[in-house]
Amino acid sequence: MFGMESNRFFGRKVLVTAAATPLGRALALGLARRGADVLAIDRDMAGLSDLAWDCAGAVQTGTGDATIPEEAAVIASWIRSDHASLAGLIACPNAAGQAPSSQLLQRLTRLLRGNPDPFAGVVLPDGTAELSGLGEGHAPAEPRFGITRIILPPGSGDCDHPAMADAALRAINARAAVVHLAARRPSRRRSALNRILVRAAA
Repeated sequence: MFGMESNRFFGRKVLVTAAATPLGRALALGLARRGADVLAIDRDMAGLSDLAWDCAGAVQTGTGDATIPEEAAVIASWIRSDHASLAGLIACPNAAGQAPSSQLLQRLTRLLRGNPDPFAGVVLPDGTAELSGLGEGHAPAEPRFGITRIILPPGSGDCDHPAMADAALRAINARAAVVHLAARRPSRRRSALNRILVRAAA
């Protein structure tokens, strides 16, 4: 579906925070379709279980709230000990709209620095939001480290999250500095199977 030569995610470990939220889930599914080894974090165990089922083993899940510093430290330790080859991070806000802890982002940034072609996508509510923990003071000095700002549209709760995730992943794959997601509403006529077929034909 996605060629290896143009697919930055294939065969690489990518962490998605708040992976049980609508956008986080869509991003995790999109990464799994692109052949990534997805690590999914959320406090919603039922949502993570559904995600793991839908990804047919392509996703490893961990329960925790990346917005709470104490839990973020545990998540960071898990990644360092079991997944030191982490290549990418997609930091999504939780269901309440809270961003991941800056402590987690700082620690994972240092880990990513040691791996080839690292990348990060940070979901932000608008274009003026700060990249807490991934700003210039914490980001690796190497120009090869790419951070893509993923700007959400206003009122994105009822949007077509799979389409938004696809746009975000395309931007990260293209090493774009910023992508403004469009607030498209999901079509009631398209089934989940149709969405997969549309992407397969793209």
